[in-house]
Amino acid sequence: MRNAFVHSAIYGVCVKEEIFVRNIDNILK
Repeated sequence: MRNAFVHSAIYGVCVKEEIFVRNIDNILK
């Protein structure tokens, strides 16, 4: 249970980072 929670938390952070990077990329264009 705790393992799944950690994995979902890490996945959530990765998704946020991906969106953040894409937003910066669009702004720089």
